[in-house]
Amino acid sequence: MLKSKKPVKVSHKEIKEDQLVTAYTEVLAYYYKFQKQILIAGVAFLVIVAGTAAYLFLKSSNEKEAADLLSKVYPFVESNQIDLALNGETKTGVIGLKAIADDFGSTPSGTVAELYTAKFSYDLKNYDEAEKYYDAISSDDPTLQSAAYSGLAAVKEQKKDFEAAAGLYIKAADQADNKALSPRFLHLAALNYAEAGNFKNAVSTLTDLKEKYKDSSYGKEADKFIALFSAKIAE
Repeated sequence: MLKSKKPVKVSHKEIKEDQLVTAYTEVLAYYYKFQKQILIAGVAFLVIVAGTAAYLFLKSSNEKEAADLLSKVYPFVESNQIDLALNGETKTGVIGLKAIADDFGSTPSGTVAELYTAKFSYDLKNYDEAEKYYDAISSDDPTLQSAAYSGLAAVKEQKKDFEAAAGLYIKAADQADNKALSPRFLHLAALNYAEAGNFKNAVSTLTDLKEKYKDSSYGKEADKFIALFSAKIAE
């Protein structure tokens, strides 16, 4: 593997940042749109794999409590009242997302709380907190996990850890595994490799993008970036 060169500023940074916001928004929008079905599927999965009746009862009870708490705090989420959403409201007894995430992170609803907590922490530029909650997410649902990986990648970008961000975008693309999101995540991965000065991996990622999603808008413009980054390798 080629040794990474000194980071070089790539001229398409503004494009990358805009696409990052769009990609992250779309994966969350997809999840929230089908949230009920996804949560039901998550509970069903737990029922299938659980080992004992006692374990099933405990998990079901925890999920029910987490879902109830999440439904009560959701109006603050929907109205973008970030502080109340994260920390709750004492006078009404509403529990915040952070507490739900901390206490019920192993449940489907708890995982949703983790995702919201991470997203709002990112919006507040509290990148360490965002990283903590994104990194804690481990879901069997590919949409949730893809959102977690892409969110964590965004955090790594803010921390200028472009190599790590690229790897996480590739994971997000693999988890999403669809023509709408995966091409964009691979494109973002390539741009982050380039930001890190790893033009060889950038070209490899773009080649993969072109082969898998040649009919996507990102696949169609891949050759342009391949030529640009190949020239950097030759320098």
